[in-house]
Amino acid sequence: MIHHIIFKEKKINPSMHFAVKEGCYGLDVCPHKFYACREEFAITWNENTTGFFFTHLADKGYSIATFLKKIEIVLKQSKFSQYAMTNRDTILWIEPSMFWKECRMKRSLLTILIRAGMIYDPMKDNFEEAIFSEKFIKSTRLAVMRFLYGFTKYIGPTIEDQAIEIYGWKYIFESHNEEYVKNCLVSSDEKYVPSGRIADIWA
Repeated sequence: MIHHIIFKEKKINPSMHFAVKEGCYGLDVCPHKFYACREEFAITWNENTTGFFFTHLADKGYSIATFLKKIEIVLKQSKFSQYAMTNRDTILWIEPSMFWKECRMKRSLLTILIRAGMIYDPMKDNFEEAIFSEKFIKSTRLAVMRFLYGFTKYIGPTIEDQAIEIYGWKYIFESHNEEYVKNCLVSSDEKYVPSGRIADIWA
């Protein structure tokens, strides 16, 4: 299923006349700086940040936006992230919904999912291929699956007073067993009861 995306007015930033490789993140501040490291970037924005730029291969902005909207639909969100094309066909402007911004661990995961979106083809709807193409999703598969199944509240090791580079999604969930993952990710709705097969969550 292709989910229609309505892009906001094109975001023009004439100061961005420099080469940046794909998969980098940057805030709309001068002087502009783009981060290749997800977790280094993660500590530069918070719940009060409106949005940020993401660099990608030419004309992949629509694929990324569609991929993320599909994830938000899987997560049964009612308020979606918003997007704007820019004056460069290799840079997308992303305004994450509050769902992503409210927790540092969600912000860390979001940066992984955005990169996975570069592989997504809306016409093929190769969602599973795209999401598991990203190495940090592969290595934290149990946690990602549990998160997509609705257990999105993080109650694991405290990260608020630590550098997110050390305590991001990859560090917290890589190479841990199912019991550990269950103890870190719970439902924010006490009455929530999952239904259906976990393999069918994005059908």
